[in-house]
Amino acid sequence: MNQELKNFSPIFSLPLPKIVFCVTGLALFWVVFLWGVLERYVLALGFNATLFMAGLLLLTHFALGERSFVRKCAWYWYFPLLIVCLSYSVFENPFIKLCHMLFIPMSIGFLMLMVRVKEQQAIFESFVRAIFASMASAVETVFGVVHASALYHEFLASRYLEQGMRVRPEVRSVFKGLALLALLSVFLVVPLLGSADAAFQSLFENVYQRLTDFVLSLFELEYFWRLLAMVAVSVFCLAFLTVWTKDVVVLWKTEAKQCDQISAGVIILGIVVLYLVFLYLQLDKMLQGGLPLEFRETEAYVKSGFWQLVVLTGLNLALVFTYYRESSAVLKMLLLCFVMASLLLLGSAAHRMFLYVTFYGLSYEKFYASYTVLYCAVLFAVILCSLRSSKVNLTRAAILIVLWMYAAASITPVEYIVARTNLALSYRTDSRLSLSDIKIMSIDALSFVKSNKQEIISAKPSASRWHSIEYWILEQEQRLDSKRWYEYSLSALFAERCLK
Repeated sequence: MNQELKNFSPIFSLPLPKIVFCVTGLALFWVVFLWGVLERYVLALGFNATLFMAGLLLLTHFALGERSFVRKCAWYWYFPLLIVCLSYSVFENPFIKLCHMLFIPMSIGFLMLMVRVKEQQAIFESFVRAIFASMASAVETVFGVVHASALYHEFLASRYLEQGMRVRPEVRSVFKGLALLALLSVFLVVPLLGSADAAFQSLFENVYQRLTDFVLSLFELEYFWRLLAMVAVSVFCLAFLTVWTKDVVVLWKTEAKQCDQISAGVIILGIVVLYLVFLYLQLDKMLQGGLPLEFRETEAYVKSGFWQLVVLTGLNLALVFTYYRESSAVLKMLLLCFVMASLLLLGSAAHRMFLYVTFYGLSYEKFYASYTVLYCAVLFAVILCSLRSSKVNLTRAAILIVLWMYAAASITPVEYIVARTNLALSYRTDSRLSLSDIKIMSIDALSFVKSNKQEIISAKPSASRWHSIEYWILEQEQRLDSKRWYEYSLSALFAERCLK
């Protein structure tokens, strides 16, 4: 075996032949059960995506041995990733499945840091650096594909070929025997036996036809692309495994610097005063509890203003993360006031979103925007508790809350909540929503819409009605019929059962 392969094998607890066999099996699973992703994107993801991710993570666990993320990390770090992988088999929500394409690599990159960095506490020195380092770990897999492809080729060559790229004698003998058997059977044995017995001849006529069709089908372009994809996925999985084994001795160096307490106090106090003035001016609108009649004015007040307040909340979090470590008693008191003012500012944003949902209904954007506000509120609550104790690491808490709240969102029946909420809000006399907005939902909302169709299309105070509900139901049923059995989720199975 090549010297590089000998040096490579001890890295894993499993023998290299088993690893190559497993990554090839995962690649075969991909080209058979996940091939529809190339055409239908997230619609083709269901049980198949969960099984593929489970297989890849299980292979990672057993291949790494003592370096496995299960042994190197506490369960609460990797369990959210398992929940997100399971969510493919729970709901059809296309929005969250698109978000998974960013979250899963990021969370895997973070787990890589936890495994590869000797001092895990160094990861939590900076929130921004932890995010960028996680992204870098995930991207590193792409750069490892070149080295992994060379290893994959060298292993196959050393396993099945001799030096000089000559076929090994036993392999050459097998192929030679098969070739001679095929020639004798096709041109001599079968024709002679067929001429002696009509039944035997008719039997092998069908075999010849099927064999011809099979040979012709091998030249179809799809099989070529599947074979190419199988090799690519195998190499990618091997590169994915090798990235975990590379140690990172020094992630980054942080030098403890004493912040200027006076300038920090001036900044915090000044922003608190500005926030109090803003909240005082917003008090009338918050007590009024209404929205402008014109949609453009409402959009300017709610939508634009909401995201501006969320951006300010992010700035507030950055300031707290900067000054909470080394602060005097006076600065801690100012930070306490600052956090409480930030919570009130966040409450103003939440109030705007509440009015927007009440009058115009719920949607993907509004649901997840509200969820973002909830995350910030939880983080501010943690900050309030941590100001009393310097032992709490805010970066660690912020990352942990992100992981678990995202995992919870991935298995939340968002589309059912949206459809049910909009139906309930449509009975309000001051409602301005249109139930036709439900048409952006997927199969997850099909069972609810079909079971409540008459109630949805009945007259309501809302001015806008859903006239194309039958077309939407038919479209979702067609999408459900186009799914293969391994692309289903529990939600799709429930929707299909309700249609019967």
